[in-house]
Amino acid sequence: MQDLQDSSSPTRVLDSPELLILVARHLNKRQVLSCLQVCRTWHKALISLFWHDVFIMDNRCPRAPVLRKYADLVLRLIVHTEVFCWAPAELQEISLPRLQTLGVHQWNINEAPKELHAPIKPLIKLITRHQSSLTNLGLRHVTSQELMNAVVGCSQLEVLRIDYLQLESLDLWLQQYESFWSRLRSLTVGGPWFTKLEEDTSFTNPKLVEMLDANFGQSRLRSLDIRAVNKDILQIQSFLIQKSPELRDLRWRSTAGFEDHGTPLALMARSIQSGRFSQQLETMFASGVEFNNSDLKLVLESLKGLKTLDVQHTGFNVSSWLILKNEIPRYMTTLKSLSLAGCPHLTGKVIHDVLCSIESLETFHADYVKFSNLVEDERDWLCTGIKSLKMAIVMDGPQEEDDLMVMYRLSKLTRLELLDMRALCAQRTYNKKDVSRVVLLRGVMPTLARGLEVLEGLTRMRFFGVCLERGLGWRLDETMWALHYWPRLNELSGMKFYSSPVEICKKAGVRLTDCQLLL
Repeated sequence: MQDLQDSSSPTRVLDSPELLILVARHLNKRQVLSCLQVCRTWHKALISLFWHDVFIMDNRCPRAPVLRKYADLVLRLIVHTEVFCWAPAELQEISLPRLQTLGVHQWNINEAPKELHAPIKPLIKLITRHQSSLTNLGLRHVTSQELMNAVVGCSQLEVLRIDYLQLESLDLWLQQYESFWSRLRSLTVGGPWFTKLEEDTSFTNPKLVEMLDANFGQSRLRSLDIRAVNKDILQIQSFLIQKSPELRDLRWRSTAGFEDHGTPLALMARSIQSGRFSQQLETMFASGVEFNNSDLKLVLESLKGLKTLDVQHTGFNVSSWLILKNEIPRYMTTLKSLSLAGCPHLTGKVIHDVLCSIESLETFHADYVKFSNLVEDERDWLCTGIKSLKMAIVMDGPQEEDDLMVMYRLSKLTRLELLDMRALCAQRTYNKKDVSRVVLLRGVMPTLARGLEVLEGLTRMRFFGVCLERGLGWRLDETMWALHYWPRLNELSGMKFYSSPVEICKKAGVRLTDCQLLL
């Protein structure tokens, strides 16, 4: 009997390395460090997990002898640095045999002359030493042709995130296509691809894409995040998309059309018509991309498996929504995520209709819906399984009881984990003399006096954001209510607490360190 009690005790259970590691994966770095100091058994089980990730912030980093001792355990290295150095000199020569992920973010890049942008040479040496093991590489604000040569030499690389490719010519990119670019599984480029685009005569061929299509093999890309900056780059990006039959996640941004070549969406529509586009995308981000509705219809009709659509900050309008709703009705039961934020042609009435029509939504972002829209159209929101909702609810009625009606509508969304109603805090209007003024819009007031208790069923809530009028906040009763009914809530935005965190925790009978909401 004594043996049975010993084997079922918490200490015995956590002596199992597998269970201990499973628990420790949910802890932060500091908490894992504390666990290492409990006993030798825990230290032996968790030391590998602790050293899997190494973070360097300026000169705050592990001492060289310690890092050298555990170098075989490091799988991921993340560096955040100023412009002049990325790590102490003794760390720059250390080799990490199993390093798979490297991320370097250099800020203040514009505050120093180019000759003083120091991380380049040490970084090139670091990448060169780990070319045989790196599979994931991210570079922010740091690039050069020499650096790109080192990146191209990474034989196992599958994921590349970089601000600028800094390639000297299209011919160079084509030379590297078969050996490197076609091998990538995920590519993110935040800006221009080529440094001497105006001088590159390779782009003058009017049938460039057709020539590339005939002479180059397929790419293994599954995720592509790019930005079109001119018509020539648009052609190359179109070629890369057409040569990627496994592509599932496409984020193609642009701020304008380019003469006869049109926009990314227009180019996709043309490719579909010609039979050169057969990808079955699951995610499409076209934020900032202008389009006409005929192109949008053609593209959406061809994407049978699309689950995520992001068209924020575009000309998506009422006609666009009616195409989606009436002419391609399958999206009403298959679309999981939709973002319409920043679309100036959409009214609250249309946004309300979206919520009443797409029952499969799990994530939805929009600017606003008005209370009067809910009164005029009393239909229930069909998306009862939604988990993330970012949208202001503008209270344009005079009655305070209106807030309670909104609360009842929100209470039916029982799977909500993120509710952010701060999307539209103010509206800029213009008078006859084109002088702008800001009109503050009243949002929902989530207090106990106005029906907050109706939301007690939203027990999965993790983030709650509102835009309260100046001077309003949560008193002790509201805070205690949230701690009781929303146990997972760890972030509250848009309001202040009238009671001190110490007073709240004392009343609730919990330690301040255990209450994420008040930290």
